[in-house]
Amino acid sequence: DEQLATPFPSATTIVPSRSLWDARLTWDSGGMWLIEAFATNFADETYIASQIQNSTSATGGIIYGAPLQFGARVRLNFGD
Repeated sequence: DEQLATPFPSATTIVPSRSLWDARLTWDSGGMWLIEAFATNFADETYIASQIQNSTSATGGIIYGAPLQFGARVRLNFGD
């Protein structure tokens, strides 16, 4: 649902609702290796993460959320 970015409601501080999809796939060898592949904002949606309001007026700015990001992690456990 939509939300307010500051405790002072105005049209410039309303953050619209959004739906974001993230995905993660993990393989664990049961001991030594752990491998993960991940993606955030899977649909590459442009969305407003927050809005800021100028303290001296009703103007403000928009902070957009991160675009599609993906990557991998590899972990190697040494010892116990």
